Amino acid sequence: MRAALSTLAVAAALIGGATTARAEVVERSQWVMGTVLRIVVEAPVEDGLLDECFDLARACEQTLSRWDPEAELARLNAAAGGEVEVSPELFAWLERCARDHERTGGAFDPTVGTWILDPDSDVEIGMDRVRLGPGRTVFLPAGLALDSGGDGKGVAVDLIVDRLRAAGVDALISFGESSSYGLGRGPDGQGWKLAVRDASGEEVGVAVLEDSGISVSWSLRVEQLADGSSHRQPHIFDPATGELVEEERTAVVWSRSATEAEVLSTALIVRGDLAILEEFPGAEALITPLGPGRPHWLPE
Repeated sequence: MRAALSTLAVAAALIGGATTARAEVVERSQWVMGTVLRIVVEAPVEDGLLDECFDLARACEQTLSRWDPEAELARLNAAAGGEVEVSPELFAWLERCARDHERTGGAFDPTVGTWILDPDSDVEIGMDRVRLGPGRTVFLPAGLALDSGGDGKGVAVDLIVDRLRAAGVDALISFGESSSYGLGRGPDGQGWKLAVRDASGEEVGVAVLEDSGISVSWSLRVEQLADGSSHRQPHIFDPATGELVEEERTAVVWSRSATEAEVLSTALIVRGDLAILEEFPGAEALITPLGPGRPHWLPE
């Protein structure tokens, strides 16, 4: 859902960091959640560790996908109007979404999935309409639908980070253009480095990640046309108005949690106001072209 940090930019940053590093690294990538999940770890790596990481991401997809009819979130959407019991993983996601919906003043709202699935829907949205009950029961009002596009990749990244941290390895995880995390100090001992670009494709700097995540969101998605030209299309709904955010802006968020970074980058695209950060202690962000000076993780 994000084009400010292009796939090519991510790949170049990861490969560049790997080939110029002092320590030997292992790099693998696979297609998961509709994009490329790339993992770079310091060698040596225990047998099967990276396979476990990719499996964690696929398990997350099977929980949070709204596109796959067999995924649990898609089945919950299909059951709207009735009460169902869900897995601990999905229930925990719903609880956290409800908290982040409140903390962002409604700017982060997975129920915009209602409009994504049916642009003509007149159903009232809002995470406060999702009823969470005892025994992990969930009730969605008829016509309401949830979407994990605002944070799902961050959830997967955090799961992978937990597994790699337990294995005691430094790593860089980059999930497409959406969510990245630098675990440890990296192969050169100076942090993992990623190029960051704004909505126009201009590089605004190279983020240095050390036990921290970053999310880059943009209000306009770049679509490549058959004739070689490109088209910019708004794709993020403002839950307060039901309209797509058409003002061109890029939000870059740094946090100790990849999930939190994704939540905030989505909310900042919607609101364009850094005051949201007051509810997320420790997180930092910039918005271009509206942002303040350069934060510590984006050095000159």
